[in-house]
Amino acid sequence: MGPRKTATKTAETTEEIADEAQSKGEVAIFQPPRLPYHNAIEEKFGVNKGQWKVLVEAIFPAAKSVDAIVMALSYCQQRNLDPFKRPVHIVPMYDSARGGYVETVWPGISELRTTASRTKGYAGCDEAQFGEEVTEKFTGRVKRDGAWKDEAIEVTFPAWCRITVYRIVDGQRCKFVGPKVAWLETYATQGASSLPNKMWQERPEGQLEKCAEAAALRRAFPEEIGNDLTAEEMVGRNVHDVVTTVEPVLIVDHARDTQPPREPKAAEQAAPPRQDAASEARDAAPPRTAPKPDPISSGPQRDVAPPRQATAPAKKDDGPSDPGPQPHQIPGTGETFESWCAKYCDLIKTSLDTATVYKWIDLNHKPLERLQKGKPSEYAKAKKAAEETMERLKTPEKPKASPKAAPAQMDEMDDGPGDSGAGDTNPEDILKRIDEELAAVEDPDQLQSVWDSAIEPMLKDLFPPDVDEAQALFRKHEKRLGA
Repeated sequence: MGPRKTATKTAETTEEIADEAQSKGEVAIFQPPRLPYHNAIEEKFGVNKGQWKVLVEAIFPAAKSVDAIVMALSYCQQRNLDPFKRPVHIVPMYDSARGGYVETVWPGISELRTTASRTKGYAGCDEAQFGEEVTEKFTGRVKRDGAWKDEAIEVTFPAWCRITVYRIVDGQRCKFVGPKVAWLETYATQGASSLPNKMWQERPEGQLEKCAEAAALRRAFPEEIGNDLTAEEMVGRNVHDVVTTVEPVLIVDHARDTQPPREPKAAEQAAPPRQDAASEARDAAPPRTAPKPDPISSGPQRDVAPPRQATAPAKKDDGPSDPGPQPHQIPGTGETFESWCAKYCDLIKTSLDTATVYKWIDLNHKPLERLQKGKPSEYAKAKKAAEETMERLKTPEKPKASPKAAPAQMDEMDDGPGDSGAGDTNPEDILKRIDEELAAVEDPDQLQSVWDSAIEPMLKDLFPPDVDEAQALFRKHEKRLGA
C-alpha cells in the first residue's frame, strides 16, 4: 500500500504542475525584430519574418543596419551556405576615407573548413604547435562610461602557432605545413589602442589557433579558398589594411621582433621587383625571392620614392601650389628602425594642414606600433615630429611658442598616459560643446542644418571613437525632438 500512495501523490503533483502551465486566456504578443523587415528579403533570400528575427537577435546581435545582414545573406547565398550555422560574421572596421566605422562581412573559420571539405580532398590536420609562452603587459587608453581611462593588462600567450593540414592530391595524402603565425602580429585590439580585446585576453591560444588554421587552409586550398581572410583575422583592423596588406598574417620569427632587420645587400637594392610579387605573398604559395618580413612593414613593398629624393625642387616657380607627398603607408622592407623613422618624420613635416597629419598617423598606425615596441627612442622622435607639425599648423604666427600639451589624438598614437590638452584639442570639451549646441535646438527641422554648419567642423579634431560618441549625441537629440 505504501508504494501505491507514493505513486498517487506523484501523479497528483504532476497534474497540479500541468494545471499551472495551462493557458488562462492570455494573448500572445510578439515583439517586432530589432531591425526592420521587408518583404523583399523573403523574395530574395527565402527568409520569413520569424527567421529574420532569429538572424537579427541571435545570429548577428551586434549588427547595426539591415544592409549588413543583407550583405551576409548575399554572401551565404552565393557560396551556398546556411546563414543559421554562423558561417560569416559582421565586423565593424574603421574607414579613414569615410571618417567612421563601416560594417563588413568576413567568413569565419568554419566557412574555410566547409569549403575545404567540399573539395573531397581535405584529409584532416595535425595538432596545433605553439611557441613558448610569453607574458607581456599592455597599456593603453580606452573609453569607459564616456571618459578616457588609462588601463594596463597583463596577458600570457604563445609566441606563435603553426598548423599542418593534409590534402589528397592524385590519390596521395600530401602535407601542407602552415606558416608560423605570431600572436603579437595577429591579436585584435580594443579600438585604436594596443590593448587586446576581451576574446584575445580570455582565449589567447584558441584565437591564435583559428588564425593559424586559416593560413594553413589557404596554403593547401589556394584555388578554392583563395586569399579569403577570416573574421578572426580582421577584427580590430582598418579598411585600408585590406588594400595595403596582401597577406593577412605576418610570418615573423618573434625572436627578431626586438632588433632591426639586416641591411640589404647592394645586389638586392639593385634588383628590379618581381612582376608576381603580390601573388607570391599569398598563403597559397610560399615566397621564393621576396625579402624577409621586417618589424616595420605590415604590408607588401610599394613603389614609393624615398622622401629625401622626392622633395628635390622641381623646375617650376609655382611653389605653394605643390601639395607635396600624399599620405600613404611607408614601406619598411630593407629599412632599419632609424631610417624608417627618419622618412616618417620628413614626410609628416610636409603636411599642409592638420587633417593630413592625421592621415599620415592613421595610415602608418601599425608600423608605429612596431616602432614603439622595438625602438622606443625612435618612436619618441616620430611622435615629437607629429606634435610639432600639429602645433606649427595650428599656430603658424607663433613658431617659437612655448611647448603645449600634446593633443588627445597624439596620445592615441601610443595609448599611453598623457595630458588631454585644453580648449579645442580636448575631446571631452568638444563633446560637451556638441551636446550643448544640439540641446539648444528646439525645431527638429533645424537639427541637421546645425549639425552640418556647427558640428561637422568640430569633428576634424576628434579621434574615431569620439566621432562615434558625437554621432550618438546627434541620435539622442534626434530622438528627443522626434525627428
